[in-house]
Amino acid sequence: MKTIKSKLITGMATLALLFGLIFVVKAMQSEKTGKLKFITTQWFVFNGNPSDVDEIEDPNFYTPYSPTMSNPEPSCVNGTKLCAVKAEPDASNSTIPNQTSLQDVLNRNQGSSPDRSEIKHQP
Repeated sequence: MKTIKSKLITGMATLALLFGLIFVVKAMQSEKTGKLKFITTQWFVFNGNPSDVDEIEDPNFYTPYSPTMSNPEPSCVNGTKLCAVKAEPDASNSTIPNQTSLQDVLNRNQGSSPDRSEIKHQP
């Protein structure tokens, strides 16, 4: 009975050390690549033709919205034409939305009930 307990304890200790070693190696790898980045979303106002799907999906037709205390979000009136989206900025050009993030927002909000916390329309 003692040998089974000691083998079980030894096995669990070895497993704990292995997990600890993996954790340390991962931490060292993330330290080598730099600091952790926090990805934040921001509002971008659409400046293109709301009837042109190519322009809607092109990040170059968006400009960053500058929030104010009285207007933290773009003040778009409810409607059917795209006004603004909340997306991650592009890593190499923060004045346009990241292509993948923009496409994700657009895909999630197709249909009659868009999430107004990440996309806004106007008449």
